[in-house]
Amino acid sequence: ILLNTRLVEELTVIDHNVPARYGNFTGGVVDITMRDPAPRFGGGVQFRTTRDTWTETHIADGQEDAFSESGTHAQQPEFDKYDGGLEIDLPLNPDAAILASYQRVVSRIPLSFLGDERTQTRQLDNFFVKGVGTPHGDDRLALSLLATPYEGEYFFENSKDSDFTLDGSGYVVGATYEAPLPLGALEFDAAWRSSENSREAPTHWRNWRATPSKNWGTLAGLSYNREGGFGDLEKTQESAQLKGHLDFVSVDTGPLLHRANAGFDFEHIVGRFERPQTSYSYAAGTLSSRVICGEDTFTCVDGEQFLSTRQVYPAADQAVRMNLYALYAEDRIGLGRVELRPGLRLSHDDYMDNTNLAPRLAASWDIFGDGRSVVFAGANRYYGQTLLTDALREAIPVVTTETRTLGADRRPTSWQFRSAIKTANRRADLDTPYSDELTAGLKQQLLGGELALDYIHRDFKDEVAHERGAPAADGITYFTLNNNGRSRHESYRASWERRWRRHALMVNVTYQETTTNADSYDTLLDEIAREQLVWFDGELLHRHELPRADFNRHWVGNLVYICSLPLGFDFSNVTRYRGGYRALSSTGKNYTLPDGETVPLYAEVDYPQAWTFDWELAWHADLPRDQRFTLTLEIYNVFDRKIHAGGNPTRYEPGRQFWAGAEYRF
Repeated sequence: ILLNTRLVEELTVIDHNVPARYGNFTGGVVDITMRDPAPRFGGGVQFRTTRDTWTETHIADGQEDAFSESGTHAQQPEFDKYDGGLEIDLPLNPDAAILASYQRVVSRIPLSFLGDERTQTRQLDNFFVKGVGTPHGDDRLALSLLATPYEGEYFFENSKDSDFTLDGSGYVVGATYEAPLPLGALEFDAAWRSSENSREAPTHWRNWRATPSKNWGTLAGLSYNREGGFGDLEKTQESAQLKGHLDFVSVDTGPLLHRANAGFDFEHIVGRFERPQTSYSYAAGTLSSRVICGEDTFTCVDGEQFLSTRQVYPAADQAVRMNLYALYAEDRIGLGRVELRPGLRLSHDDYMDNTNLAPRLAASWDIFGDGRSVVFAGANRYYGQTLLTDALREAIPVVTTETRTLGADRRPTSWQFRSAIKTANRRADLDTPYSDELTAGLKQQLLGGELALDYIHRDFKDEVAHERGAPAADGITYFTLNNNGRSRHESYRASWERRWRRHALMVNVTYQETTTNADSYDTLLDEIAREQLVWFDGELLHRHELPRADFNRHWVGNLVYICSLPLGFDFSNVTRYRGGYRALSSTGKNYTLPDGETVPLYAEVDYPQAWTFDWELAWHADLPRDQRFTLTLEIYNVFDRKIHAGGNPTRYEPGRQFWAGAEYRF
């Protein structure tokens, strides 16, 4: 679900002492409220753009030619990107109004392709409509529709007829009803959500040896000739949710003041995986001047070669359904300058069949009673989400490998089962992962602003780990899920912010440490990638057995400065500091095994600290009748720092990049 950030009215990040009304997480909550329609007619049109000629690109030594002739979307020597949209506020009557917006982001990426050039495209559309009305006195009803269809067009590098499309669309229909009652303020929220991560591609993949009839790879200097794709996939998740929340009126019981709230949360989720057709990935072209193909002209060429190995991805249509239930209650108890916030959240899911009780407790002390010095602390438990991905994977049919040879009649023999290359999950009786949190901190008015000091300690328990078993009699390697994962996180944070006249300044710095015994992270959904062999630390491992890819980046800091300048100019600066870190990554080299086979070589790499400065300059021209025209110039990585991207020693983040934009509001 990709939001239009221009329409965000309020964004609240709660990373500790999270209230009881929020659940299904172990870290924190981001609560976003989209703005209501304005009470008067108006709107705006905006556009911004960038391109490769406005972007500095950092390239690893020795890879300049490969980058300039890139045929993969992972490296883009040329591109242009456009971001534009409009929004309208339309009052219907004194009690109702509608907000409608549309935004489109488009990218075009020319790449090398078999000695020529082809262009890949990405397109994201964002439709948002929100209507707000007051049907009965102080009651409020809000209805909204959000649609974010995304489509990316790709092809495999130097592979004939390999065009495929990725669809990452999301849709939300929501309704909120608020009503004042004698007991307090009542709110009901209902939503239907759908998200999709699908692929449309040629059904079968073929990797030929170079022969007179299979020679397109020679246009790119290759000794092989690839074509096709890996078939259509459709992965979707739909959910229907209903929530109710009641903020009770304050109750004074002598020395104590109670401000309680309670509510419920129900969600029905359906996850689906569908492969409409069995897909074959053919490889191992075997040259033979004697071969007779007969009717098999798809994987065989008379007198030249035949494909002798294939991986079989069976057609599948699997769905998993689950229901999540929750009840919660919380009370803010005031006793002089002390406030306590005890709460409980009771949750149940019918997939794992677990019922969990999460206590929440936060406390604060206003030291001098004037709000200038407040100490706070908390002890909380958060239960995480259910295992929808693992549930789906457990239901997906096994991927197998089949082989064939050339028979005595000079024809390829029938396909014979050789092995099952896919691993499968076996679900045990699991507990729900959770985290226990302890917090302490101080908020202090200082130098005209507010200083905040936070300490957060979390112990993550019952995390899901995957235990690899020996290959079974059917050739399949099974993983058994267990609750043996444990992690620990500590962070210390200091922040200070101040606003005065035409200026705003915010500074924060965080030191954090995270340790875990759950070294194997199962994040690769592609069966081949999971089973790829790699060399690391003197051992031959499957890729999924590698330790987690990124290690701690202990120090992180930010400085944000915004000011209004004379002559209609505004300026903003965001400075980011990221400490050095260690990462596990491919070195870009291969390791040769005793039998002569080569596998990718992985190693731990130390990366240096990084500073980046991002600037935005805007010029506003006020026009008659409350109209305004604005020009913007955004500069990212102003000083063109060379910063490694993630855990890849040969890839870098973009250097200095310019965006130019304009906006008209009425």
